[in-house]
Amino acid sequence: MRYRHWGIASLLLGLLIANPAMAEETAPTAQPKATARALANEGKVLYDAGRYEDALRSFREAEAIVHAPTLLLMMARAHDKLGQFLEARAIYKRVIEEDLDTNAAPVFVQAQVYAKEEMASLVPRIPALKVVVRGAAGSAVALTLDGVKIEPLSFVERNPGDHVLIASMAGRRSVTRTIHLTEGERKELVLDTASLPIEPARNPAYAPVQGAPHRADRKQANHAPARTLARPNDAGGPNRALVYTGMALTGVAAGVGTVFGILSAKHKIDADDLHDQLETKDGPSACAGGQNAAACGTLLSTRKEGWNYTKISWGFFGGAAVAGAATLIYYWRASSPAEATAHTRVIPQLGEGSGGIVITGAW
Repeated sequence: MRYRHWGIASLLLGLLIANPAMAEETAPTAQPKATARALANEGKVLYDAGRYEDALRSFREAEAIVHAPTLLLMMARAHDKLGQFLEARAIYKRVIEEDLDTNAAPVFVQAQVYAKEEMASLVPRIPALKVVVRGAAGSAVALTLDGVKIEPLSFVERNPGDHVLIASMAGRRSVTRTIHLTEGERKELVLDTASLPIEPARNPAYAPVQGAPHRADRKQANHAPARTLARPNDAGGPNRALVYTGMALTGVAAGVGTVFGILSAKHKIDADDLHDQLETKDGPSACAGGQNAAACGTLLSTRKEGWNYTKISWGFFGGAAVAGAATLIYYWRASSPAEATAHTRVIPQLGEGSGGIVITGAW
């Protein structure tokens, strides 16, 4: 709708001319009025530019500083432009119901006149929804619209737009619907309770009998308890120092074995290079008859050192394997539950011309 409204000068005049209580221009009130006047001016500019949310914010801030029916009127108009009809009507009512002094500013009186006219035009534009329940008593169905409880067979006013309706009933599953309301629409929605999905009832045959083990308990009872591993230093678990020491020994042994393995490979390469040089120079019999004694001695010692490094490397790798295996075995056994503690049983076996023992147990 097109509003009849005054210019910005008339709007601001409402901030300057007030009832006698507001008429005295004292120092403490001069600055607040100036601030409210600036905010009102800003709001009017924003409103004319179609920036209704920003305009509403400016009008609201100005009204919080200096009360004026003209500011409330502009707030109501901004709400109307934003499609917030219920909020606009509430503010129109505030303007209309305000008790003005006999010497109130003419713009304040005119604001009430405009508010009455504009609210009368607004009310028919407010949409409403009525829910009709069939198949059951209305009291048996709980209805909420946008989270607020509503009664069936009564029109409920809402702003234009989408709204969420939830219907619930004992023994039925709740149903949620999105209802779109347009300006001025009075929508009637028929809800048939037969369309509400039935809530499946629990089968009493599966209800647990008091004192009887639960299904999960029976299932667990029919299976051996799972083997769990305790963390180091847990109660009854492996000793952290021993586990970390075993891991460290394993790592050190593997590292040393790798170093000696590299040395062994290097000596083999050096020996092969020296052997190729001698064969190239004097043929396959380069070391026969005492010739090339120094070079051949070096070749022999290099091969011997390489072989020694190989044996040392194997020894450390073997030690790493033993330390790692021992650590894993200790960790596994120390992590076993108490009921799995190792035990043995020795049974002698005697017969004609034979004998022996049978060892049984858990480790």
